[in-house]
Amino acid sequence: MSAIARRHFSHTVAGVALSYGTLAVSAQVWLWLLPVWLGLSLAIPLAWLTERSGAGEAARRAGLFLVPGETEDQTVTPILDDDGARLVAAE
Repeated sequence: MSAIARRHFSHTVAGVALSYGTLAVSAQVWLWLLPVWLGLSLAIPLAWLTERSGAGEAARRAGLFLVPGETEDQTVTPILDDDGARLVAAE
């Protein structure tokens, strides 16, 4: 985790500074920018959590972050000519 902390330390500092700075200006501005400063402030634990394969496997079991190709049958139907013998180039 120390490599993650070194890499994202500046993001975390920026998030905390932005939080304190906007709170000093206005509580409304602080709330409006909450998604920005909270994400930055939590950069280290979020990076640590999302790098773990167990977190990805749990998300897959829960059905999160899946594309249609992973959840639906994607059988390919070939295009045949009139004789049904060979493939015709799809247009």
